Amino acid sequence: DARIIGNGLRGSVTKKLQDAYFDVVYGRNEKYASMLTYI
Repeated sequence: DARIIGNGLRGSVTKKLQDAYFDVVYGRNEKYASMLTYI
C-alpha cells in the first residue's frame, strides 16, 4: 500500500530474521540442508 513505517528501513531484528531465512532457503545453513528439495 506504499505506506512507510518508521524510517522506512529494516531494523536490526528484521535483518537478522531475513538473513537467517535466506541462509536456510538458499542452502547456506548446513543445519537445514536436508530439508531442501532442489529442482
